Amino acid sequence: MQDVRFEIKPTLLIILALLSVNISGQIEEQMNGRVILNGIVQTSGLSEQDKSRFKIDSDFQIITNEIPYFLIANDDLSNFWGQCVEIEGKILEGWDNYPIDDRLHFTFGRSAISVESIKFDSCRIQNYIHTHITCLQDTVECNIERSVRPAPDIYYDYRIIPLGQVKLQIEPAYNPPIFNLIHALSVDQVNTILNAKSTVKLVGCFTGGYAESVVFKLNHIIE
Repeated sequence: MQDVRFEIKPTLLIILALLSVNISGQIEEQMNGRVILNGIVQTSGLSEQDKSRFKIDSDFQIITNEIPYFLIANDDLSNFWGQCVEIEGKILEGWDNYPIDDRLHFTFGRSAISVESIKFDSCRIQNYIHTHITCLQDTVECNIERSVRPAPDIYYDYRIIPLGQVKLQIEPAYNPPIFNLIHALSVDQVNTILNAKSTVKLVGCFTGGYAESVVFKLNHIIE
């Protein structure tokens, strides 16, 4: 019987060794529950009832390209609100297998981490809000400000305050002077407007929103 031998090149051995280190490193990181996340910090949207049910005290979350995470931190994270950050932390005990969005374990499609370090970073997240304008468009002169989410998965992170009276085509449950903003702007664009505290002209439309409210869907900004 012929003796068959395979020759393994040194280069191949190096590649296999590097792959082995990388794979083992990923497994170790998963086993330790440690994560490094890049994304945008927004309010958690958790009610006091939610916090009690989940047994977490979280006022903020990070929106990533994958799943969002509720943030548990000893320090106040308000300075990072609406900013792109890099967070290093550890998945909270008992949250390793989340999100599991069945009726008994509903967590709004989110997990939770204990924040060990946080720093400002450039955003590698894609725009997470997309608008499709299908209603009659209006031009509104207004100011934009940050908004606290009514729920973790309701993306009302900003709102507009019109300078004049707004005539609505639809009837809301009440007539608010402030409307949540649905947009597809980058974080840098929004923060530039907020930091300048300037009045802007927006083109878009008013339409029905969460809990019988009215929101403004942005098409574009008039420079």
